[in-house]
Amino acid sequence: MIQAVIFDLDGTLVDSFEDIAHAANHALTSLGHEERSFAEIKSHVGHGLRNLLSGLVSEANSEEIDRMMELVKSYYMDHPTDFTNTYPGASEMLDRLAELGIQTGVLSNKLDSLVQKIAVDLGFADKMGAVWGHREGFPLKPDPTSLLAILAEMGVSPAECLVVGDASPDRLLARNAGTQFCGVTFGMTDRSGWEGEGVDWCVDSLEEIAELTETIAAGRTD
Repeated sequence: MIQAVIFDLDGTLVDSFEDIAHAANHALTSLGHEERSFAEIKSHVGHGLRNLLSGLVSEANSEEIDRMMELVKSYYMDHPTDFTNTYPGASEMLDRLAELGIQTGVLSNKLDSLVQKIAVDLGFADKMGAVWGHREGFPLKPDPTSLLAILAEMGVSPAECLVVGDASPDRLLARNAGTQFCGVTFGMTDRSGWEGEGVDWCVDSLEEIAELTETIAAGRTD
């Protein structure tokens, strides 16, 4: 029986790629680098801010990456949801899971203060039992430390948790924590990508998540 569903944020619960691209390009151009395309920036999302910037500017040293990170954080805090919205069906899906008695939460590699602001701005903060971004002292996903802390607070075992995400760090997080996993096909990874990784479940819309939890509870695999 699924007792908790924990969602990734970017590319899973919200479409935030355009705001991320604007923030990254602001930092790049402020330090004399050329803008990068939306597609290139999106390809580096999901592994934390430092890894994103290092991937975009491989020649930058640690000090310059630090400066870019501060520029991104400052800009992004002022523009967290200029273009960002939840994916269709998010609110209804969270309401349905609550009706089923299933706890929900978010775990993102994005800076925690940004995750909190986005959750409030988009109206899902009060629908969830846990909203976590990357917090000091906690390793990034796919390390399971943050997820296990969330589940301990909820009183839920890993076997009773379904992780929902759009990219490999989320799948690896689920494996490392001992939870079940469902991939979404509208973020970083399409259906063929998930099938190539051998995941048990993938969905094409958030509306399908509540139905999936009921399917798992019934012991069905169809």
